[in-house]
Amino acid sequence: MEDVDDRLSDNFVLPVGLSLNPYYEFDFGLGIGANIGPTSLIFVDTGWETDLNIIVPVGLDLRYTFLRDKNVSPYVRAGFRYPIVSGDYFDSSTPGFFGAVGVEFLRTKRTQFGLEVAYDTSEVTVEGPDYPYSKDVQPYQFMVSLFVTF
Repeated sequence: MEDVDDRLSDNFVLPVGLSLNPYYEFDFGLGIGANIGPTSLIFVDTGWETDLNIIVPVGLDLRYTFLRDKNVSPYVRAGFRYPIVSGDYFDSSTPGFFGAVGVEFLRTKRTQFGLEVAYDTSEVTVEGPDYPYSKDVQPYQFMVSLFVTF
C-alpha cells in the first residue's frame, strides 16, 4: 500500500511573497503593529483538475526599537498570528506566537530598508486525498525578510 505522505509533495514551492506590516511607533521606541501576509497560494494537481488552496496569515504585535536616532537601528517584536485558510485541502488553523528580531538601515532617511528573522508557531491542518488523513503543519515557522519602509 502506498503511503499517503508519498502522494502529497511540494514539487513547486515559491518562498517569496509580499506582506503589509503597518505600525505606529511612540517617541520612546515602543510600537504597535498589524501584519497581513505573505499569502501562500498552493495549487494541487489531482489528476483531473487543479485545486487552489490559500493561506493568509494575519496578526498583531508589539515592537521595541533601539537606537531610534541612528542610521542603523535594531528592533525586536512579539505578538501572535492567525492563518486564515481556504481550499479543499485545509481543515482548520490555530493561532500561534510570533517573534522577530531585525535591523533597519538608513532609519533617519525618508525611505529605509531592513532585514528581519522571524519565528511563527501558528498551524494549519492539512487534509490529504485519503480521508481521514490529517496533518498539522507550520507553513511560516521560520522566515527571513527583506523590507522597505516608507
